[in-house]
Amino acid sequence: MKIAGCAEASALSIVRAYPTMDALMRAYADASATEREKRELLKDLIRAGGAGGAERRVGPVLSERVYAVFRPRGADDAGGDNVGVGA
Repeated sequence: MKIAGCAEASALSIVRAYPTMDALMRAYADASATEREKRELLKDLIRAGGAGGAERRVGPVLSERVYAVFRPRGADDAGGDNVGVGA
């Protein structure tokens, strides 16, 4: 699966913080976190291997896109939404 705008450096940063899909989905399912906190969960992760040693973050846009794919869904939500640029 590919998420629009998710370069390898960002994906590696997410995997370092949440080594399994289950770990990430549990974080999104945490009832004590607000919807905003869940949407912004990944935004401050430092991207792996920044060019020239520059420290870059995953950012709020990509964090929102990842959340849209992996967010908890109700029993009446069949999923299948297109997520990404222009979606």
